[in-house]
Amino acid sequence: ASDARGVMAHVLEVSAALAHRAANASDDPLAQRALEGALSAVVPAWIAGGFGVGAAAAKVVEALPDAPAHRRAPLCAALLRACPPGEGLPHVLLLLLGQIRVLEEAAAASEAKRVRRAAKAAAAIGGRVAAAAVTEEEEESTAAAVAASGTWVLQLSALLLAQETASGAVDALVATMKDAVTTGGHLVWLSAEVAGKHLSSRAFLSAARRETAAAVAAAEGAAAAGDADNAADPPSDDDAEDRVAGAEAAAALVAARLQEGYASLAE
Repeated sequence: ASDARGVMAHVLEVSAALAHRAANASDDPLAQRALEGALSAVVPAWIAGGFGVGAAAAKVVEALPDAPAHRRAPLCAALLRACPPGEGLPHVLLLLLGQIRVLEEAAAASEAKRVRRAAKAAAAIGGRVAAAAVTEEEEESTAAAVAASGTWVLQLSALLLAQETASGAVDALVATMKDAVTTGGHLVWLSAEVAGKHLSSRAFLSAARRETAAAVAAAEGAAAAGDADNAADPPSDDDAEDRVAGAEAAAALVAARLQEGYASLAE
């Protein structure tokens, strides 16, 4: 067991180094894809080695402030795909919301640092005129980064929820709220705000319709397969009623699951 944990510790170190390299790779898409591929391979090893989903999520969230803004969601999505179904998103949401101020300040500092590096590079290559232009950009970008620092964590949380099925999002929000209540403080309010906005969003309503339609289609497909097996027997009114009842039951099952989640969130 100790050898296995030693191997996993080494994997964590290598993965952290890769995450750092990809996050600072000047928005290199190849480096980003390499990191996402590494997560797909490493996260199951993390979990199998006894570190758990929470440890894997913490490593990824820790790297987010240094990643380009539009690369953060794909990075989290790669993590969630590598986690057991339904287990990754609650951990990511708790980490994002629980460290929101630290993450936002780190992202603003990272953006300011990036622009300063660009100013130095311009001064070395293009002289004073280029350096002055980049210095002006630095001031504007730094101000923009500070202004945006209060939004990206909540926006990322909303985007990750929007990529889930309706019932998956509700399950994740329920788990997040339960842990938030245990932790207490500002996290409870933030979790409630994220839950309220998502459950009233168009993305959630569309996801709920898609999930219901998929359940109905699956029920109808199963009924059609049964009809094909009994092709020698002419369909009866009872068969049609059974298909309708099966579709309605499938839709009701999705609705019941969502309502159960709503009730848990309201408690």
